[in-house]
Amino acid sequence: MSEEEYSFMSTPDLDSVVETSLLPAGTECQLEVKSVKTDNDLTGEKGKRYILPFLMPVGDFQDDQGNDVFPDGFNHYMGLPINEGEHAVFDDARSSNRKRLQYKAFLDALGFEGKPESPDELVGYTCTAILGVEVDKNGVYPDKNRIQRFVPNSH
Repeated sequence: MSEEEYSFMSTPDLDSVVETSLLPAGTECQLEVKSVKTDNDLTGEKGKRYILPFLMPVGDFQDDQGNDVFPDGFNHYMGLPINEGEHAVFDDARSSNRKRLQYKAFLDALGFEGKPESPDELVGYTCTAILGVEVDKNGVYPDKNRIQRFVPNSH
C-alpha cells in the first residue's frame, strides 16, 4: 500500500484524545440538529409516535480552570400525541397537550415556521436550550446532558 493511500493503521495520534465532558447544569447552549429519527407505528399493542433529534453543542467550551471541554451530542426524545381513533391506546387531552407543547417549543426554538413535512427539513437548524444533567439512578451509566428547556427564538 502506498503512503498516499489511507490505512486504518495510519489513524491520528490517539494519545492526544480528550474524553468528552458534561456541561454544567444551567448552561445556556446553542445546539445544532445533526439528524432526526421518527417513529409512527400504530400497529402494536401500544402505539408509538415520536421524534428523536440528535443535537450537537455548537461553539467552544471551557471549564472553570480554562481547559477546553468537548461536550458530547445527545438525543432528545419527544413523544407525539396519538389521537383517539388512531389506536386503541391513545393520549388523553392533558398528555396530548403536553406533547404538543414540547414539540412546539422545539420548533419555536429552531425558528422553524409551520410544521415540517419531513424530519430531514430540521437538519442543520440551530436552537438555544438550557441544559441539565441526568444522573443514572442505578449508577450503571455515566451522567449525561439533557435539555431542561428550549429558549424561544427571537427571530
